[in-house]
Amino acid sequence: MDGFATGSLEPDLYLVLDVSVEEGMARQERAGKVADRFEGEGRAFLDRVRAGYLALVAADSRGLLVNGSGGGCQRGTAADP
Repeated sequence: MDGFATGSLEPDLYLVLDVSVEEGMARQERAGKVADRFEGEGRAFLDRVRAGYLALVAADSRGLLVNGSGGGCQRGTAADP
């Protein structure tokens, strides 16, 4: 389906900005934001979503995992979820 939607174009590189669920929730709270539909699904859901993105980066050398908490980057391998 992706190939159809994009005309079979694929990126040379893609970035995944990784922030732990705890950090993301703390940022939302500090900003005074109300939980939207995704955040409202709860912690277990957010853990699964993060794990899915980390798995995508681990499986594809074109992926670059960027530590959204101020750390470095990892190419083609994911940090521990």
